[in-house]
Amino acid sequence: MSQILSRNDRLEIFYPEDLFDDLLAGQGQYSLLSMENMLAESVDAIIIIPESPGSYSELGAFANNEKLASKMICVQDNKFRFKKSFLNYGPIRLLKKNSSTSVLRCDFNVLNDALLNEGFYQSLMKSIKIVQKKSPVKKSVDNILMADRFILPCIYLMDGINNVLLYDLLSKATGKANTLCEIIVKSALSKLMKERVIVRTSEGYHITDAGMEYVLLRFDRLVLDKLRLEMMNFENRSNISLNYGRIFSAHP
Repeated sequence: MSQILSRNDRLEIFYPEDLFDDLLAGQGQYSLLSMENMLAESVDAIIIIPESPGSYSELGAFANNEKLASKMICVQDNKFRFKKSFLNYGPIRLLKKNSSTSVLRCDFNVLNDALLNEGFYQSLMKSIKIVQKKSPVKKSVDNILMADRFILPCIYLMDGINNVLLYDLLSKATGKANTLCEIIVKSALSKLMKERVIVRTSEGYHITDAGMEYVLLRFDRLVLDKLRLEMMNFENRSNISLNYGRIFSAHP
């Protein structure tokens, strides 16, 4: 299904485990459920296909979260539509009560066939638009999916910048709590490194050649160059103040 949806230029698909990859690795202090509200505030819609124990758990947990439930679309296999089960009598019924367009069904044997399932995919796009209209996403750099637009120019301007300073910069720019900014920055850094526009060394984060090209194409170079001039000898100046609004104005 993701391959079919990805053909639509208006859609961008993310997986929670990819967004929070570094945060969820190992025996860390974070869990996907603990970050569910951030997920709800960041995306237009959440599509869950209950076909494994993990997805059953997510469906149950997310359906009981008011913010998440308002953005959820559950895609269920036709063969389980009338089955007497906890999923049907619990989270799926709860979602249908919230919105009649929150639960869609189709034949999973042909789920990846866009022609045979044309009607289903039309209904899915309609459901996404309804969710998007009811719960619009705030377009801001404190959105975990948009934070890279702030983090990348910061690395461009301050070569070798470290995590702690990035947390502080985002916190000052958005007014958000340090803990929240730490999660957002770590997720953005992970995304940028996967895209190979930045690299991490023992000295900090550095922009790559590909990243430099991306910045110069997508951001206002004049604004960034003026900021870079103001920040020369940054470490040796005690009274410098960074105008975060200027960084925002460099965004495409």
